[in-house]
Amino acid sequence: MSVFNKTVSNTFYMVLVWGILTLTSFFFQLLSIKYLTQEDFGISLTAINFSVFISSIVILGFNIAIAKLIPEYIRKKKHERARNIVSRSFIIILISSFIVSIIILINFKQISILLKMPVSILILSVISMFFYSLSIFFGNIVYGMQNMKRYFISGSAFGISRLIISFLLILLGFGYFGPIVGFLIGNIIWLALLFTPKMITFKIKNFNDKKLFEYSVPGLLSTFSNSLFTNAQYVILSIIKTVKITGVFGVGMLISSVVAVIPNILSLSIFPILSELSVGGRKNQSLRLIKYTIKYSLFFTIPIIFIFSIFGNTVILLFANENYVNAKYIIPIISVSSLIMSLASGMNNAIYAAKKPTTYKYILLIVSSIFLIITPVLSYLKGDIGISIGFFITMVIFFIISFINLRKIIKLEFPSMNLLKILLASFLVFVPWIFFASYVNNIISLITVSLISLVLYVLLLVLLKFYENDDKRIIKSFLNKMKINNFDKIIDRI
Repeated sequence: MSVFNKTVSNTFYMVLVWGILTLTSFFFQLLSIKYLTQEDFGISLTAINFSVFISSIVILGFNIAIAKLIPEYIRKKKHERARNIVSRSFIIILISSFIVSIIILINFKQISILLKMPVSILILSVISMFFYSLSIFFGNIVYGMQNMKRYFISGSAFGISRLIISFLLILLGFGYFGPIVGFLIGNIIWLALLFTPKMITFKIKNFNDKKLFEYSVPGLLSTFSNSLFTNAQYVILSIIKTVKITGVFGVGMLISSVVAVIPNILSLSIFPILSELSVGGRKNQSLRLIKYTIKYSLFFTIPIIFIFSIFGNTVILLFANENYVNAKYIIPIISVSSLIMSLASGMNNAIYAAKKPTTYKYILLIVSSIFLIITPVLSYLKGDIGISIGFFITMVIFFIISFINLRKIIKLEFPSMNLLKILLASFLVFVPWIFFASYVNNIISLITVSLISLVLYVLLLVLLKFYENDDKRIIKSFLNKMKINNFDKIIDRI
């Protein structure tokens, strides 16, 4: 399969799995917001995100190393070596999970007081951490093998089962236990579908694989930093402020998380391909993939940021209630930060795929250190707004450092003209709605206004000569993948 077709195929399945995970996550959080008190919602958020954050440490970066090395070894037909690194990583993660679980359980009283959650919830968080770590690990094995169909099925099963179980338990009156138990059982189902016994052997030769550990150390920093930026914020707010403030921040993060979906899909779709291309040193193809990832990330996300910023009140009331309306002040900040983070992460992942793990590692060390220094202080001073500003500052620094270092490797140029055209089209289409925002106060009017604006946005970009021949080719390939073959002539005329 050609690089182009493989990219389209990977992206197609990543769109499906991220679409389902995003949709089910939205409803998962929506149920919690609608049926739980602010305090209970804050407890469930803290518990789940504590599990995810601890998992980022427990897994020791082997998930990222596996996703990087498996495509390389498969391309070189070193299947036994691939099996070897998977097995030794699996054993180390089991030992790591056991040690961390014991440490938490020995200090369970102090930790539960610090996080402002019941002891029973902390125990569930520890169990969830174990299954989530293994699910992520085996998910990255399937991802590295580019078995995207299986990746899609297992991810969908996790999202749907988590939603259904949470919904039933909340309706039965189990309160914050609903989302937490739903998350736990969802992970057990996810792991069952991902588990790959043929990749595991306990007869391991040459346990000290230098290449595995060379990539796992920056991988640990990657998993830790991503969890720090997206999960630890809830824990920090719960410790410094209250679980109620954590709940308000959670609504802002929930809505703003939509912005990062498409950039993350594109970045994840090309990562194993960039790893393959690094074997042959094909920098031009890598440059082209990264260029289009940035271009389409900007194209899809900037209009969403305008919609969320202008109609923030309506969006919040659709997904929550008036108790969370203060989240409108942080949505624009977090939305822009999420876009910048997804672009920066994508570029830094490209550095990692280009066999520069040391550079990748130092970037994450610098950015994580800055985040840990400024966000607790700003959280203490300004609560949810403070942590949002800290997030924004950190992501801007992350983007600048990643771009400068990637440019040294493949001579990347930022698509400034594309960005200017997107901003101009978005400004002309969306800004006039500010004067009519008060009339857009229900889901029907919001959807209507958004659809009209998006159509005008796409057409205005035609006039601005934004689209290129490669864009048409990509659209045709996606439509063919979905068995839609009636729009080729229309696309050619654009």
